[in-house]
Amino acid sequence: MTTIDLDTTLRRPGPAASPSRIAFFVAAVLGLGWLGPVIDSAVGTDTNGGPGQLLWLVLPVGAAMLLRWRAGDGFGDAGLRPHYRANRRWYDLSSAFYPVTMLTAIAGGTVVGHWELYDDWAPLRFAAAAALTLIPFTFAAIAEEFGWRGYLTPRLQAAGVGRLANHTIVGVVWGTWHLPYLADAWDYSTESLWTLAPRVIVGTTVIAIVYGEIRLRTGSVWPAVIMHASGNAVAAALISTDNVLIQNEPAPWLFTPGVDGLAVITISATLAAILMTRPANRPHQDHQPSRA
Repeated sequence: MTTIDLDTTLRRPGPAASPSRIAFFVAAVLGLGWLGPVIDSAVGTDTNGGPGQLLWLVLPVGAAMLLRWRAGDGFGDAGLRPHYRANRRWYDLSSAFYPVTMLTAIAGGTVVGHWELYDDWAPLRFAAAAALTLIPFTFAAIAEEFGWRGYLTPRLQAAGVGRLANHTIVGVVWGTWHLPYLADAWDYSTESLWTLAPRVIVGTTVIAIVYGEIRLRTGSVWPAVIMHASGNAVAAALISTDNVLIQNEPAPWLFTPGVDGLAVITISATLAAILMTRPANRPHQDHQPSRA
């Protein structure tokens, strides 16, 4: 029986980045994602939680694992090691960013009347709802981030793509991947998808700079997992939990706590600009592939 030395596997440098494999990853996650609603419709399930949506969700990690494990890309730059001690401040930032940003957006929207709090709104009930959803959202974040920041970001870096271009590509792919289920993911909004979809892609592109810079500076995918999971949990608790928020027209998207909200985009863009203009004090280098 053959045994696998996991430590050796994680440390072993992979091959030089292959543009064809990067293209395969992008084509697989974007193309096959559209099978999700088709499958849900064929089996007669609701598009929110059906087998098609499960397929769509695991495509990023599935494609990444296929290319790393079976196609020879290896795990040398996958960022699976936490590197927590050397990067505690980045973990703190990743944990706090979305809760602070989203609550700031809601506060601004409440001041101008785009949102109202229910009279019996309870902070503890909101916190409990966010905590309960954190577990499933963590698994969902792993399924996504092992693809976006665990595979695509370091593979583009290994291919020589510059930092800003790298994060922009990842952000556009990430945002476009949402399109098959965008109407369900943002079902709290009555906005037309013709205006919602482009803004979601802009939002994911902006925040991808933050995710990507922290990923490259720490050499680990786990801060991105934490940021992604916490953001989804807080947004779900704010929007989906009964007796927390009342949405008013005409333009709730200005202060929406999701990635499509103008306030969230603005705060994210500010942090992204700071990260892009300030060099890392102690940049962490993943094990880079040897080049021919």
